[in-house]
Amino acid sequence: VKTMFPEKCFVEVPQMATSEADLILSSWLKATNRALQQPQKDVILSAFQNCQLPLYLKLAFDEACRWKSYTPISETRVESTVKEIISALFDRLERLHGKILVSHALGYITASKNGVTEPELEDLLSLDDTVLNDVYQFWTPPIRRMLPTLWFRIHADIGDYLIHRGSNGVPVVYWYHRQFIEVSFDYFPDKGNN
Repeated sequence: VKTMFPEKCFVEVPQMATSEADLILSSWLKATNRALQQPQKDVILSAFQNCQLPLYLKLAFDEACRWKSYTPISETRVESTVKEIISALFDRLERLHGKILVSHALGYITASKNGVTEPELEDLLSLDDTVLNDVYQFWTPPIRRMLPTLWFRIHADIGDYLIHRGSNGVPVVYWYHRQFIEVSFDYFPDKGNN
């Protein structure tokens, strides 16, 4: 890019200082009516010093929002890279909602070029026998179709990382940051590489 544009077109963006991260973290906590014990806040800021990216701070903040004030400091752990935090998020979603359902749903979103509408996603999951066999292990409904509530639960738990945007005049769901796309290609190889 530097060969195509003059030097005056570029501005160096410095790394975010820990003091700025502390202010941002405090602002987010106040906006969500949350508080962290000082040792918990120190865990996040210490981890941030090793990966000084705004996305990392946001992911670490979201992880910290799951902690309680009485959570032992030994259990207040934040992964050290953006990729590791996103992978931990995917792990947690799979434990909560089922590995097959989560990997296929998020894999379809990743595999889509511009995003997928929620009815399309519901149709894709309804046509996926692997998903349906997993969801309906103990009961066969009169109509074998994906229940929309199952996707809505996943979406509620990962909603901050998905966006609704227009594509060809239709609202679609897609990742809000390219880092999620990169990690999901590695994490959900069966769907993301198709």
